[in-house]
Amino acid sequence: MTNDFLSIKSRLLSISTLYGGKEYSQQELSLKRGSDVVVGTPGRIKDFLNQNKLNLRQCEIIVLDEVDRMLDMGFQHDVDFIIRNIYQQQQTKPQMIVFSATIPSWLKKSVSRYMSSTNHSFINLIGHEQEQTAGNVEHLSYSLQDLSKRPQVVLQLLDNYSKDINQSQAIVFCQTKHECDSLARSRQMHSISTGVLHGDLSQRKREEVLGVDISYISFFLFILLFFFFFSKNFRRGNIRVLITTDVSARGLDIPQVDLVILTSPPQDWESYVHRSGRTGRAGKQGKAICIYNHEQIKQLKLVQQKAVNFILFFSQENNTMM
Repeated sequence: MTNDFLSIKSRLLSISTLYGGKEYSQQELSLKRGSDVVVGTPGRIKDFLNQNKLNLRQCEIIVLDEVDRMLDMGFQHDVDFIIRNIYQQQQTKPQMIVFSATIPSWLKKSVSRYMSSTNHSFINLIGHEQEQTAGNVEHLSYSLQDLSKRPQVVLQLLDNYSKDINQSQAIVFCQTKHECDSLARSRQMHSISTGVLHGDLSQRKREEVLGVDISYISFFLFILLFFFFFSKNFRRGNIRVLITTDVSARGLDIPQVDLVILTSPPQDWESYVHRSGRTGRAGKQGKAICIYNHEQIKQLKLVQQKAVNFILFFSQENNTMM
């Protein structure tokens, strides 16, 4: 155990969180008090830098989490601006750590601009490229041609494949915000406690669904509150099924989720890896079921080719294995 680690353990870290949907003044006050760690979205961090309200001269470590999603969503310029701001203020470049569950070739090329050409390491914790999904998750696909029956099918899958919908949790991934809202409002879902989470919801509404307000709290207190409120909202029955878009495909670590349902195959196999990865957490068993129609077979086969072997193909129309 190094002296640096001992010094961290000897006191609570002061952590500021910078993200949209919250008042600038509250986050600015947190920065003025001094922060050991700043956690934030690229856009809000860039805003504080432009206003000279964030000083990164003493930044020693830069962490880019879920970097594939960050760059794919158009934050490349914001990330470049932040890193350039840090580099211009320091003679010695800080350590850079980049995390991603999937590392396609375009991503390696993109992040290489941030890395030393002679002093960097690539660590693969997933294994073989064709086995990107967790081994403790069972993958199934469901053929459904009449999309008007999707709410009915989702309810059937929840009843049949969640270990106990009154005790466990499930996540249903939809392609669009409208589909999320429509599914949640359907009469089939009225019998189950559901929550909706997508990009059109305000920050406050998202925190209501997740059950925690993350303003002004230290990192350690946040972790405690996060699990406390998740336990209250999910494990104790306030919300059993989370209906969401890709906004929840990363970062959610809820061990009680034993079932993930995708209402249609994603456009890329990396998204399937992330969505199905919301179950089977902490070594537990889980199931991921992908609903598809004939027009989506090509997308499904791409996922199967790149990421996972679906062990079961079945259909409501003929109730047969395929």
